[in-house]
Amino acid sequence: MKSIAKLIRCFLPAYLVICCINAELHSQVEDVVELTLHARSVPQNSDAIRLLPREHELRDGNAVVELLRMPWEQHNFMVLERKMINDWLEMKGDAPELVKHEGVFEHFKNKMRRAAYTRDADWDYPIGEQPFVSILLPDVQGMRGFVGRIMSLWIRIQIKKGDLKKAEEGILIQMACARHVCSSPIIVCQLVGAAIISIGCGELEDLIQHPKAENFYYALGMLPSSFGDFKAAVDLEYAAVRQAMPSIEANQPPPGDERWKTAFDELYENYIVAFVGVVEGENELDRESLQRQADVAAKELPELTEFSEKQIASMSDKEKCVRWMLAHHENLSGRYIAAIQQPTHQAIQALTEIESDVDLLNERIFIRDQRDVPEGAVATSFFNMYTVRPFIGCHRFGRKVKLLQIVEAIRHHASQNDNQLPMKLAEIDLPIPLDPFTNGPANYEVKEGHAMLSWPLIPNVSDDINYGKSYKIKLAK
Repeated sequence: MKSIAKLIRCFLPAYLVICCINAELHSQVEDVVELTLHARSVPQNSDAIRLLPREHELRDGNAVVELLRMPWEQHNFMVLERKMINDWLEMKGDAPELVKHEGVFEHFKNKMRRAAYTRDADWDYPIGEQPFVSILLPDVQGMRGFVGRIMSLWIRIQIKKGDLKKAEEGILIQMACARHVCSSPIIVCQLVGAAIISIGCGELEDLIQHPKAENFYYALGMLPSSFGDFKAAVDLEYAAVRQAMPSIEANQPPPGDERWKTAFDELYENYIVAFVGVVEGENELDRESLQRQADVAAKELPELTEFSEKQIASMSDKEKCVRWMLAHHENLSGRYIAAIQQPTHQAIQALTEIESDVDLLNERIFIRDQRDVPEGAVATSFFNMYTVRPFIGCHRFGRKVKLLQIVEAIRHHASQNDNQLPMKLAEIDLPIPLDPFTNGPANYEVKEGHAMLSWPLIPNVSDDINYGKSYKIKLAK
């Protein structure tokens, strides 16, 4: 039997979701962000400013064509300069190195603008034409570099030059293209799109600190809480497990059928694939591990299924393992779908309960010590997709948007009250949004001439994902 390293090798969508989320969550951990704001009231026309194109501004077409064309039209830049982007992100908008490349950034901006104002985005992944586990997504991962980082560099140059209308449009382009990335029913795509929107929120933080910046309170309030169809993505991940076992995908053979052994081998080979390199012959799923999971399955199958003890006795160890896995898979999927259709704060708490059950499942079938990869029974990987992490990862940007909306409400209050911070958010004569993740009010305190603004901690989630941005707000004199 081949090594567990080959078990996760081609499965980008489900198991990789967990890795992408972990990287995304850790990469976004931020210290207190200091904002120096200039008082500015909200526009009299609440629809004067938009951070997404209006419906009548959109044209028919496929935005993906424009997005994928960008790197080929600037081949020399991609070959020679692309590795410098991370260094450039540490520079100010008037840095000579950035100004030198403004024309290239402008080219990318123009292409992204055309995509942003296109109504549809069809990524045309071969879903249903080939095993879902074999679909790779290098194009979407690349969008984070183009729509996220390169667009941000162009926006920073415009802010530094004082061309705020261009900077404003640049953020709109980021948001609209991120929505196109989220249009795919694949969780990884929705995570990348959410990450791009978070980058756009960072550029908006810089923009609103400019003395002449407009107030984006209404524009932020019009943004949706999520750009992707998370339920469709979960449904697709669910179907991927069956697709990984073509011998039983159409129907389940009777107890004792030899096709269950084939199904186990297919699952082992096609689904739970490790990303790290593991030496051939090591870390294999040995007989002891298989027997351990089969023993657990034999004890639980009478409660999970309608099979009799005689029928279970006729099953091979591999069949017991696969049937046990599918039974839990059905149960977890149904609970997960029901949970995510609740309001966001209720969904998160329901998902934490499911995650606790997943942890218990993993503990029961986790056999050996951890070395390069988690070792043990074949079910551990896809159970981990039923956690709170994917949901939070795809919805976190909505939380950032609401906190920025409160910042803009504070700017409005200052414009109406002699450039003074409100002592309490309740003093502001605009609706103040609640935290989408807890349904509670924001933490707000004024002391020593500045205000501290943040969301409360999310109950019952792990520390590594329970972080939040805090703003230290000062008003310019």
